[in-house]
Parts: sequence; structure tokens; C-alpha cells
Amino acid sequence: MSAALSLLLCGCFPHGTSLAGGPWKYSEMKRIKSPDPVIEVVLMTGEAGATTATEYYLYLVPTGQRINPETAGENRPCFQAYHVKDLNLVWKNSTLLEIQYGEAVIDQFHNLWQHRNVQDFRYVVEIRLAPTSAESSIPAQDRN
Repeated sequence: MSAALSLLLCGCFPHGTSLAGGPWKYSEMKRIKSPDPVIEVVLMTGEAGATTATEYYLYLVPTGQRINPETAGENRPCFQAYHVKDLNLVWKNSTLLEIQYGEAVIDQFHNLWQHRNVQDFRYVVEIRLAPTSAESSIPAQDRN
């Protein structure tokens, strides 16, 4: 129930459609290599027009691997959010990524990443959420 409600509230549905019926368009915003540089964090956005909020997606991938959110296969986003402000990605070390943000509505988050093509699942990355606000990190428009 809450997953369906979340999808309705952000105006998005799986498989690249939206409540308004428009197709989702995805853009890669940035890539940051890990310090060792075995993997990269990839920040993407997705939107389906004026009636939907911009969604932010973070993927961890072997260095150089491309992402297509519609056919990502085993590469699922480790973080998916909307109404995001002041997003900053910081590698604390090669296996610790910190997601800093002022505000966000987080739909999905996984704090562990590993991949068959990176040391046969033995390279494990921890992902941490780090809200920077001393007050609520949920946007005021989403608290009411």
C-alpha cells in the first residue's frame, strides 16, 4: 500500500510511464570514481514533464559501465529520491560512500553494494545517508 501511494505521490510508475502518461526521460548528471578507482557512483535524474517531480537515482557500477534505468538489470539504484536539495556525494574511502543532502523524500535506499564483476562480490561498499540539516530533512511541502 505505501509503495503504491509513494508512486502516486511522486507521479511515477515502473517501466518508464507516469501518471500523466508521458515517457520518462533520464539524464546522467555526474560520475565520481572511487579513490582506488575500481567503481564509480553515477548520479542520474529522471522526469516525465511538468506534472512530475524530478527523481534522483544513484547507481554504483564498475568503472566505465553505462546505465540505462529502463534496462538496468542487476544494477538497481542504491538511492532514489525526489524534492532533493543540496545533494553532495563524498567518497570517505574506496569502500565508503556518503550521500549528503539538505532535504529529500527518499523512496529507496540500500546501504550495501557489491557486484559479480568486481572481485566476484567480495568488493563491498557501504553507503551512508548524511542529512546536513539540523532540523527536518524532509521538505516542508512534504511534511503536511
